[in-house]
Amino acid sequence: MALRLASMATVIDAAAVEAVRAEVRELLGGIRAAAAARDQALVEQLALGFMVPFNLPDARPELAAVVVEELVRRGDRGAAGVLGAIAVFAHQPLAGLGSEGLARLHKRGVAAPVAQLIGTLEVSELRRVSAGRGASYYLIAVLTRLRSRRQQLVSVLIEPDSDGEVIVDGLVMPPRGPASVRRLLRKEAGPGGEPIFAANALERLRVAAEHMVDHGLVTAESVSNALPLLARALGGDARALPNLSYHLSDPSAPLPRSARAFTLPAHRVA
Repeated sequence: MALRLASMATVIDAAAVEAVRAEVRELLGGIRAAAAARDQALVEQLALGFMVPFNLPDARPELAAVVVEELVRRGDRGAAGVLGAIAVFAHQPLAGLGSEGLARLHKRGVAAPVAQLIGTLEVSELRRVSAGRGASYYLIAVLTRLRSRRQQLVSVLIEPDSDGEVIVDGLVMPPRGPASVRRLLRKEAGPGGEPIFAANALERLRVAAEHMVDHGLVTAESVSNALPLLARALGGDARALPNLSYHLSDPSAPLPRSARAFTLPAHRVA
């Protein structure tokens, strides 16, 4: 059953609820044009950045419920697109709430074609490229989407740890035409990159993510944008990898802002 704002008000203070609503208003203001234009890549990126604090392993589930209720209350195409992205890319319980919220909008007759295109990702090229320092390397992928001629370059940086590997940074470039992406790939990968099978890349990411969870590591928030896209494109399920913890712009704030850019290395939580 859906968690209603009215029932959550006794659990969450009014300031937190209003902060969630402000986040949703800001998000939908930037996403409305993208949703109308069926730009699934932009909707995905805006939604991925927005949902980070509500998708963390220790996130308060009642706040996730407020997020979904506010999106359902707004009830436009942009909200449906965000709910579609949450359903595809988030971990539980946020993913289930997002799926339920999207179904409620569908019952109201809210048509959101972009929501049907969310997560329709495939890998057209995948390389493992040395980072030029020790055993560190990049996994660089060129992604394609259903009904789109543009391509998107996504990469993560993996570095050795004392007894494993860690994912320390991520990069998601805006979608571009194939020729532009080819030039960008040559610039980023150079002549030394080696092809890698999707299953092997996904396994490397899985092992590294499990190592980070097991050892209480947190990583750059930039990884939160890149990793779900890679997992979805490589294996069909964005939740194939463990849910990681990320540095936030202001860990003391109840609701960090969604526009953040961090490149901090992974470190152990004291």
